[in-house]
Amino acid sequence: MQATLGQIAALINGYVEGNPEKAVSGIATVEDILPHQLTFLFADKYIAMLEEKEAGGILIEAKIYEELKGRRPEFIAGKHFVVVQGARAALVKLLYLLEKRDEFPAESQRALDDAVRGEDVRVYPNVYIGRRVKIGSRVTLFPGVSVGDDVVIGDDSVLYPNVVLYRGTKVGNRVVIHAGAVIGADGFGYIPVDGKYLKIPQVGVVEIEDDVEIGANATIDRATVSRTLIKRGTKIDNLVHIAHNVVIGEDGIICGQAGIAGSTRIGDRVMLGGKAGIVDNRVIGNDVKISPNTGVIKNLASGQFVSGYYARPHKEYVYQQVLLTKLPSLIEEVASLKAKLNEIKMTK
Repeated sequence: MQATLGQIAALINGYVEGNPEKAVSGIATVEDILPHQLTFLFADKYIAMLEEKEAGGILIEAKIYEELKGRRPEFIAGKHFVVVQGARAALVKLLYLLEKRDEFPAESQRALDDAVRGEDVRVYPNVYIGRRVKIGSRVTLFPGVSVGDDVVIGDDSVLYPNVVLYRGTKVGNRVVIHAGAVIGADGFGYIPVDGKYLKIPQVGVVEIEDDVEIGANATIDRATVSRTLIKRGTKIDNLVHIAHNVVIGEDGIICGQAGIAGSTRIGDRVMLGGKAGIVDNRVIGNDVKISPNTGVIKNLASGQFVSGYYARPHKEYVYQQVLLTKLPSLIEEVASLKAKLNEIKMTK
């Protein structure tokens, strides 16, 4: 999508505060915004980021804009806003306009022939290759792999049978993706409109950096806008789900059946145990350890070791579990003391 802010405002029944002739290309989150892109401001916590970054335009709710004019005029100055009633619904409309999916070709051999390929690429039977794909040297694609349009695969990477890379996915060097993994499916995003759920188009991508390993039947969703990012060296076990716009830092360990909800930010060297879950929009610091079956509902500072549902310091959790084992005998002791007290009362 390339348009002026004035054109965008006309599409969503809004108005421009700033230069309506300012041109933008694409939509991005505040974290990933570039000077030529449109972003959106729905909460105060993103104001500090926008003070440090240049955005082509900012989509904003009319009420929030009027509040900022009175409360933070220095923030408003020099920026270009598209102001609208119902900014979230307006964003969804823009994403529908942005989303453009090419029709699939009837066969992929010509696309494979046209793909940019390095040396010693091995492509087994029944592999689908989309258009404008770039494949590095010494890449192996086992039977049943599906590579969508505009995918990039780095050198020495291996995709085992039935791996699916949706359009725009970027895979680094020496990445191993095991059988049945799905990378880049739509994120789970909906908003309620008139008693029904309206799908939010997912127009971002997934980026996987070098030396990452992804287990069998794991799923990593594409971003709503911008990217879902798995950084260098992280290892992801079988049956893990990573939602849209999640960022996982370097050298992490994500064990089987763990789930990470949308827009969560995880630092470097984090260990997430099996069946653990993190709710959306959390921030997890570096070197955090999260035990199996733990439910994380709050941000975690670097270096913590947490367990339990809901997550608490591991030593505290263990102590509470020890106390629980003593509960039956404690109940018996209280019942015995109560009976003796009743006997004493009866004798008086």
